[in-house]
Amino acid sequence: MSPEPTSKKAEAPLSFTTLLQNTEAVVGETVELYCEMTQIGVDVTWLRDNQPLSMVEGRYQIINQDHRYELIIASVTTDDEGEYTVQAGDLQSSAALTVHGQWTDCSDSVASSLQTKTQQNV
Repeated sequence: MSPEPTSKKAEAPLSFTTLLQNTEAVVGETVELYCEMTQIGVDVTWLRDNQPLSMVEGRYQIINQDHRYELIIASVTTDDEGEYTVQAGDLQSSAALTVHGQWTDCSDSVASSLQTKTQQNV
């Protein structure tokens, strides 16, 4: 008797299982943009406003782990705002990154102003 032929499991066609999501951040935060695909080890290209990302700046980190493909942007600035795209072959997913100016806690200045007005009324 000859051994039964082994069947090779067919690989799922490449597609996104999770698309990039629009993201909002405040200046200085770290942002994570990610997608998930049906296959692992896929060569992907990241773009911002249809231009390949310049990895020279050192603020970008690309992590490809299992089915997850991630772009991490450290210390975002308003210059990072735009449309980010991940490309894998003929597939692509895009999302907008909106960066807001630094949030400041104005409660101290409001409290100080109220205290000054209270003292003036005494």
